[in-house]
Amino acid sequence: DRRRVLGGWGGAGAGVPKDSATARSLYERAATPGQPTAFKGLALMYANGEGVAADPLHARVLYLQSVELGMKGNAAFLSAIEARLDATQLKESDRQFESWRHAHASH
Repeated sequence: DRRRVLGGWGGAGAGVPKDSATARSLYERAATPGQPTAFKGLALMYANGEGVAADPLHARVLYLQSVELGMKGNAAFLSAIEARLDATQLKESDRQFESWRHAHASH
């Protein structure tokens, strides 16, 4: 999907001016079950606070979604996100991911 590719270019400033807000918008529109890279791109943005307020809980959910959809996992990235969450937040991110997984499985 060209929105995913353009989101990556805009987020990195590759060939175009760096624009995190536009990158986020393109990733969000591309984040469909067939585009795990878009979920991972959003996870990186939320983990690092690029174009959005840093939100490690949401970053973890997006990252887990990307892996569920076929993206290769990165244990170091996941550990770094999880280190910023307390037990309640980890449980909440698990709940949100399982809710998404259940809704995704029914399609």
